[in-house]
Amino acid sequence: METRILNWGNRKEAAQILKDGGIVCFPTETVFGLGVIYDDEAAFRKLVEVKKRPDNKPFTLMCSSAGEASKYCEINAGVLALFDRFVPGELTLLLKKRDNLPEHVTLGGDFVGVRIPGLAELRSLIEEVGKPLLVPSANKSGEKPAVAFEEANSMFNGSIDAIIEGNTTSNRPSTIVKVDDAGLELIREGSIAFKDIQDTYKEASLTVSIGCDHGAFSLKEKAKSHLKERGINVLDEGTDSLSSCDYPLFAFKACERVIKGEAKYAIVLCTSGEGIAIAANKINGIRCGIGYDDEVTLKTREHNHANAVSFGAKYMKEEDVLRRIDIFLSTKASDEAKHQRRVDQITSLEK
Repeated sequence: METRILNWGNRKEAAQILKDGGIVCFPTETVFGLGVIYDDEAAFRKLVEVKKRPDNKPFTLMCSSAGEASKYCEINAGVLALFDRFVPGELTLLLKKRDNLPEHVTLGGDFVGVRIPGLAELRSLIEEVGKPLLVPSANKSGEKPAVAFEEANSMFNGSIDAIIEGNTTSNRPSTIVKVDDAGLELIREGSIAFKDIQDTYKEASLTVSIGCDHGAFSLKEKAKSHLKERGINVLDEGTDSLSSCDYPLFAFKACERVIKGEAKYAIVLCTSGEGIAIAANKINGIRCGIGYDDEVTLKTREHNHANAVSFGAKYMKEEDVLRRIDIFLSTKASDEAKHQRRVDQITSLEK
């Protein structure tokens, strides 16, 4: 096999190789990794063979953002705090999987290891692919991981499709922590101290306001329970029954909590998700997007810095809404200049 030598400027070429089922080796901020697209079982099998790895040991799911990771794993208030402080970065979290992961990703287990790399070029590659990658360290099983291009090239040239040149920084594997109902379990300590992780998880606090009209009352109750079960404080602004009512009132009540600083985000619901979103966006300081699919829900936070999200009870499945709430809460607002400039332009229209 001919192994192509690439650099980060060849990101589109590397992404296409991954989409086509190939294996690409690349630097991370910790060590070099080997990546394949997560939902291609044939690529996964090739990676197992190249690594000479026991076939009962799953690989890490590497994502471009915490919001993307939340599509595939369960989160709670503590996990959100860890995402906020340590991600992107040298932290791998073992979290309860969602049912939408292929069997080969977890090998039948209930947990999936997720990591959002600190290296911006690598996150851009994953975003170019459009899906997460399965990524173990670049080494044969039992050997030391490669921390330099020369080492990776010596190990894998001729057995994989491409190697991206570049540098690692810490040269230490990521800290790995398992999160379950009992709390946190340290699997491996890297550059992030376990005590810092424990303190952040323990001190986590998030308050969300929620409001709906009669058409979404049942969905609102499900969303409220979903949030509370995950340790998130909920300010319920109604409505409190199936009796007919007017959605603008409840949009205002929920969003006012955000404007006053009493809640970080507002979740608003009506029959379609449209009317209550329009009402929410009339409130100075509120940017509300409609969470009509996973990626749009993510982008309304990442690109538009939304502090409210709406859902439509008649046109969205309950399981999709609950997952998208997690995606919305997990996603950080991008600090990229072009997005901040556009948000500032929106804000200027409110004056």
